Amino acid sequence: VKVRNCTIVDNTSYNDGGGVYFGAAGEVVNCILARNVSSATDTTTGRPEWACANNVKGKVMTSSFPTAVALAGLDGSPRSVDPLFVDAANGDYRVLASSLTRDAGTDYEGMPEVDLDGNPRKSGTTAVDLGCYEYDATQFGASFEGPADPRGFKDVKATYVASATGVDESTVTFSWTVVSPSGAMTMATGRVYEFGASAYGIWKISMTAKVGDVTSEPYEATYSVCPPDLYVVEPTAENIAKAAAPFDGWDNASTDLLELMRVWALPGCTIHLGEGTIPVDKRVDLSDDLKLVGQGWAKTTLRQTVKTKSVLYLNHEKAVARGMTITGFDAQDEIHSRGAVMIEPQGGIVEDCRITGNRYDPSKAINQACGIGITINSAKGICRRCIIDRNYGSNGLNNDRGGGVQGLAGMLESCLVCCNTNKHAGGIYVKTGTSFIIRNCTVYGNVGIGVDSGYGHYGVGGLGVYGGTAIVENTIIFGNISPNQSWSTGGYPEWRLSGGSVEFSNCMLPDGIDWPANATDCLNGDPLFRDVAADDFHLTALSPAAYKGARLDYTAESTDLDGNPRIFNFRFRKAKPDLGCYESPYGAPGMMLLVR
Repeated sequence: VKVRNCTIVDNTSYNDGGGVYFGAAGEVVNCILARNVSSATDTTTGRPEWACANNVKGKVMTSSFPTAVALAGLDGSPRSVDPLFVDAANGDYRVLASSLTRDAGTDYEGMPEVDLDGNPRKSGTTAVDLGCYEYDATQFGASFEGPADPRGFKDVKATYVASATGVDESTVTFSWTVVSPSGAMTMATGRVYEFGASAYGIWKISMTAKVGDVTSEPYEATYSVCPPDLYVVEPTAENIAKAAAPFDGWDNASTDLLELMRVWALPGCTIHLGEGTIPVDKRVDLSDDLKLVGQGWAKTTLRQTVKTKSVLYLNHEKAVARGMTITGFDAQDEIHSRGAVMIEPQGGIVEDCRITGNRYDPSKAINQACGIGITINSAKGICRRCIIDRNYGSNGLNNDRGGGVQGLAGMLESCLVCCNTNKHAGGIYVKTGTSFIIRNCTVYGNVGIGVDSGYGHYGVGGLGVYGGTAIVENTIIFGNISPNQSWSTGGYPEWRLSGGSVEFSNCMLPDGIDWPANATDCLNGDPLFRDVAADDFHLTALSPAAYKGARLDYTAESTDLDGNPRIFNFRFRKAKPDLGCYESPYGAPGMMLLVR
């Protein structure tokens, strides 16, 4: 009887050898015997793995037994080794790469071509393995775990931990190769590798595992070392040709803002936009500590190129968008109560921008076309020193409100809201469960198209309050219209309260427009803008709106839409700001004393 290339494991005998019992002459070739059990107490004759009948001597050729098993009494070439099974406890009796049963067998006539798995019995020119399974080199693999985000700033430590499969890891040598962006190579060994990259760019990390003469396939990854300041320019042919990672200056600036943000923009980064138009085909998402900074609204334009997509989304208290024109929102269908720019519950700041030329298709009867320019929906959301002009609603259904601004929470400060149009509340629409602050703004020339019906809130041009509390301070609301609304009481066409409450203080309306009973220190009249036909809403020297504001909680750094100090003589306790978005350069009226 001949037993060849078998794995004889986890068998039980109540008397003799648990694995093999030679009751007569026989031969065991290229086999593995291990983990067998015998109730016999005599282990000197090979139990529990093997035993022989009296006067019988088993012949064992190139086979293995556990190291504690006696081999005296066997002819041939038995070996005492631990086979190193992959997972014997769960029935996986394949061997690890480090097993000494690999390539330890001998060829014999009639040897089958495949093993129990159907894999080739011999691999290459090596000898046959012991047992029923031929070692499969594909079982031996290596990988590593690195940072959850494969990006970081310069000199920040990144740690990688290697592991191997199909092998006893204690026998493995892990080798690392790290290539810098310039091509410089660093070598290291060990299961754990830690490095702090010293140069911006993409680093390549490769690791192999080796057991004996077997080496795994390389496992590779990249790690991007991101500059804290990133640069994006207009995608001209010249700029596209010059663009190169890591995009850390104007000379190698990216021409794809969205891709740059996806790959390179870490929390804490500032993304600088160059002069010209920066196109996007998805909304720009600032849901982290990111700053997007243009060269000023007259020089940098952020333009949406795909209809129905908003342009800019902020949802982090440290998110900032500054110094650009934001345009291109052109919705054909309802995007519920949203427009070009959105500041959502976690907050964000939009400042020194112009939000213009955004619209819902006026030929469509779109419902909920609200906040076409900007929606502020966070107590930590601020829009300041911005021009919000010439944004258009759909003129569709009666829920289309807020051509320029939708205020659900937060603050609008030192902004010009001008020449926006919607079905209702052409300039600013407020509906909040808390409060929305409008401070030092100029609201002019907005159109609430309206409908002449029994519903009084239809058509207000400047400010429509539909819920919550609107707190309006140091603001001019003037020259707004509602062409299809014949009402002239209750603030029409400049403002209207249809729900919630409104608190005016130190504000200005045209002559003949009513104030609510709780208004304080407010006045009626013509603010005497410099040149409305040229969109110049600075106050002239004789404006009655000059020095009529309340001091509020300004700081010495508070500025108007031009960036000038909100209070010129801040240290003078009686100094007061002007009404509206611009501070007048003229001195306060009073006595002039000439001394000769």
